[in-house]
Amino acid sequence: VGKAQQQLHDLEKKYSKAKKIIKEFQKREKDYIQQEDFRVQQIQEKDQEYNALVKILKDRVI
Repeated sequence: VGKAQQQLHDLEKKYSKAKKIIKEFQKREKDYIQQEDFRVQQIQEKDQEYNALVKILKDRVI
């Protein structure tokens, strides 16, 4: 019985550690996705600015 209780305790510790690691990875993934979304938004804004400037220049030339 004592051995079984020790095994249970060990498994609970491993489970707790695995759960903590999973939460940490999920947080990292969420942070990464937020950063990527921000970068995509910045690129889209710069692209719009660039396209507007190109249009202005084309209008001047034509």
